[in-house]
Amino acid sequence: MRSPPRPLPSRSLRFSRFPARAPRIASPAAALALALALASCGATPPPAPKLSAIQAAVFTPSCTFSSCHSSAGNAGGLVLEAGASWANLVNVAAQQTEAAQGGLLRVKPGDPADSFLIKKLQPGLPLGYGDHMPDTGQQLEQGDLDAISTWISMGANDD
Repeated sequence: MRSPPRPLPSRSLRFSRFPARAPRIASPAAALALALALASCGATPPPAPKLSAIQAAVFTPSCTFSSCHSSAGNAGGLVLEAGASWANLVNVAAQQTEAAQGGLLRVKPGDPADSFLIKKLQPGLPLGYGDHMPDTGQQLEQGDLDAISTWISMGANDD
């Protein structure tokens, strides 16, 4: 004799209201394996939280157009070309009116939340702080934002 079928779990047990969290990468070797896997499927891994990596992956391709933050464009008095970006960002007062009045630095080492660069790059730029960046109509990838924020948290060193 067959036993009756077991009832399915209730909907609340089958579906979580909370999104799954991304797994933490346990080691540099695991991070390298993840980066290689992403690269093999066409995805671009986020840059390392070092200025040189951020320069190559974010500033140069997204910010240094001739009319933007190049030495020719110099928008907002900010040049983000290789070799000039650190001196133009770290411990430099923001020139945008509201940010300057608030005493914000473009990059405040150790404090991404009080760094004007992070405010300009994240979604939800407060009113009065000018245009969201990059001014390409596209948001930076979250991995790029995380790398910049971590670089600032780690002291915003020039490498």
